[in-house]
Amino acid sequence: MTIEENLHVGLATFSGIGGAERAFADARDWDPAADWIDDAALVEVHRDARIVLRGTIAGHYVDVDDQGDVIGPDTGRGAVVGAVLGLLLGPSAFAVGLVGGASVGGAVEARRHAEPAGPVFSAIRAHVPAGSSAVVVVSSAARVGAMAQALESVAESFDDHALSPAAEAELRSALANAPSSRRRD
Repeated sequence: MTIEENLHVGLATFSGIGGAERAFADARDWDPAADWIDDAALVEVHRDARIVLRGTIAGHYVDVDDQGDVIGPDTGRGAVVGAVLGLLLGPSAFAVGLVGGASVGGAVEARRHAEPAGPVFSAIRAHVPAGSSAVVVVSSAARVGAMAQALESVAESFDDHALSPAAEAELRSALANAPSSRRRD
């Protein structure tokens, strides 16, 4: 990806909690060398309002369970999660996700709240219905396009948009302390 090229966000949504994982595994089995695979994260939205996000976002590994130990009193982690989940609504929701995630990160503790509230969780629920899952790729337009080509025939829906330079800078800042993912080159 060139420095001038903005990051893109691709979101392939699937029926069922395991739909995205099955589609991702099938795509990986079919073409294990596909570059987009290294940039993918899986999202689950359970019927009990639990949201799980695991995988690579913009070169950083993220592992979030909104009712688990990752989001709790650690507001910094909540901010990273909010930023990532805010991407699902697009660049305009990114800042809201960052702030909302920080707020929710300080408030949500393991299974104490039946349904977490706030703009971050509203955003993900708007794009991934309860009982569904998604594959998310935040990378170059080419990698998002490759993911779309691999998954759109089995996905319920597919969305793609470019991040603005400001949204990309905020994302990179929010992910600065998240572990870097190892990439094949």
